[in-house]
Amino acid sequence: MGIDNVFVEIDNLEVPILDGSGQPFVDLIRSAGIRTYRRRRRYLRVTRPVSVEGNGKRITILPSDRFLLTCEVFFDHPMVGHQQIEMEVTPERYASDLAPARTFGFEHELSQMRDMGLIRGATLDSAICFTPDSVMNPGGLRFPDECCRHKALDLIGDLALIGRPLLGQVIAERAGHAMHVALVSKIMSDPSLYEILSFEQLASRVTHALVS
Repeated sequence: MGIDNVFVEIDNLEVPILDGSGQPFVDLIRSAGIRTYRRRRRYLRVTRPVSVEGNGKRITILPSDRFLLTCEVFFDHPMVGHQQIEMEVTPERYASDLAPARTFGFEHELSQMRDMGLIRGATLDSAICFTPDSVMNPGGLRFPDECCRHKALDLIGDLALIGRPLLGQVIAERAGHAMHVALVSKIMSDPSLYEILSFEQLASRVTHALVS
């Protein structure tokens, strides 16, 4: 949402799941309003291709002057299967296309996950639950490819660990949280993979590219 200067106060172990999506936070930010400061934003631009892969999964970032995202998932379920989304990530596109997408799970996994002490507060009000051939939620899906959109939401959240707005073309193929975080760690441990640009430098570069 373009917020890069904020205090977050949490009085428990994790952020509330709410409805399982990012939409409630988008609504609260819009309701509270955004204050613009005089200090110019600084961006992290990936300058060389960097990737992490394993077990048929991969995530790559290629150099770009924009934040471009391709996210691909596959789940062996008749309502999911292979899904892919491609977009330039902007506050507007995030709010309309990704934030409403909820987290999800599969009915056959519930017992095992609860035995592991996970999803103890999960309900149909906070997640999508797929049966073997349908979805349990009375309202159904918000998007036909809601699973892929939520994975893209997850990816954007993990990439925020970089600490600055990202410029690069991100391509995620069946990746998950652990691989996202491994990629962030790889980037931040090697300064030769990125450069820090001011808003003025970025604007000048984009203008030059348009003119030439």
